[in-house]
Amino acid sequence: MSKSKSGTASERGNGPASLAKGVSLHMEGKLDAALQEINRALEGGDESPEVYLAKAQIQFELEQYQDAAKSYAKLLTVSPRHAAASFNLAICMERLGKWQEAAEHFKRATSLEKIYFVLFDNTSLSVFEKALREIKERGDQETGSHSGASH
Repeated sequence: MSKSKSGTASERGNGPASLAKGVSLHMEGKLDAALQEINRALEGGDESPEVYLAKAQIQFELEQYQDAAKSYAKLLTVSPRHAAASFNLAICMERLGKWQEAAEHFKRATSLEKIYFVLFDNTSLSVFEKALREIKERGDQETGSHSGASH
C-alpha cells in the first residue's frame, strides 16, 4: 500500500498535540526533535500564531536566522499586530547583517507595543530601544562614509 504524497495522518501530525509535544521537546532542550514536531503540526493543518512563533524561536536558537526570519514573517501574515514577532524578526535581520530591514522591524515593533515586555530571550524594552539607536547609528555611519566623496 502506498502512502499519499503528503504522507500518512500520523506522519503529518495532529496540530495541537504536535504543537504541545514540540513545545515540550523545546523546553527539554531537544531543539531538532522539537522543530520536527512543530513542522508536523503545520503539516497537520495547524497554522496558529503559536505554531509559527514556536517554529521561529527554535530556528533562532539553532542559529538558522534566515529560516527564523521567514517563520516570523509568516507569523506576521497570520497575526499582523504581533509585536514580539516584529521585534524578533528585527533581531534576525540584525544577525543577518540586514541593518535597514532590522531598523524597520524594530520601529514597527515599537509602534505596536509601547509597554514594557520581556521576550523569549529575556530582552527588555530598554535593550530594544538601545538596539534601535545602535542600528540608526550604524546606518548613519555607513551613509556618511559613502557621502563624503560627494562634498
